Amino acid sequence: MLPFRLSKPLSLLFLSALLFAVPACGDSDIPMQKTVKVVGTVLLDGKPVEGVDVRLIPLDKTNFKINETPLGRTDAAGKVRFTTYNSDDGAPKGEYEVIIAYPDQPGDEPSGDETTAAIAAGKAKKAGTTKRFPSIYQDAKKSGLKVVIDQSGDLKPFDLSSKSK
Repeated sequence: MLPFRLSKPLSLLFLSALLFAVPACGDSDIPMQKTVKVVGTVLLDGKPVEGVDVRLIPLDKTNFKINETPLGRTDAAGKVRFTTYNSDDGAPKGEYEVIIAYPDQPGDEPSGDETTAAIAAGKAKKAGTTKRFPSIYQDAKKSGLKVVIDQSGDLKPFDLSSKSK
C-alpha cells in the first residue's frame, strides 16, 4: 500500500513519462560507429564461391568498443555485403584482416578450443556439409588477407587459390 494516492490526471502523466523514458534507456548506450556500404567478391581459382562467411577483423580496435567484427556471406556470384550492427549496414572505415570460411567448417588445426571445433564438425556432418574452404584463409595471420575501407563502393576481389602457399 502506498502512503499516498495520486490523482487520476497525475497518475496518467506519471505513467506516460515512464513509458517514454524506458525505451530511451535501451540501445542509446551502445557506441555504434558510422558504417559505409561496401561490396566484396570472393573467387577461388577464378570462380565465384557461394555460401562462405567473410569476417573483417579490425587492426586498430580503438573505436571498436563492443568487439564488433563486420561479417557477410557470399551469394551465388561470390558477392558479399557486410553487416556490423544492422543487416547490410556495411563496415566502419578502417584497416582489417580478413577471415574466409564456410559456416561451421572446422579448422584443420586445434585452436585451443577443442569443444567448439567438435561442435562445428558435428554440425557440418549432420548438415551433410562436405564443402571445405582452404584452411589458410581461416586464420587472418596466415592468410595475409587485408582490406582498407575508406569509402562506400566495391572492394578489390579476394582472388584466392586452393593450392597451398
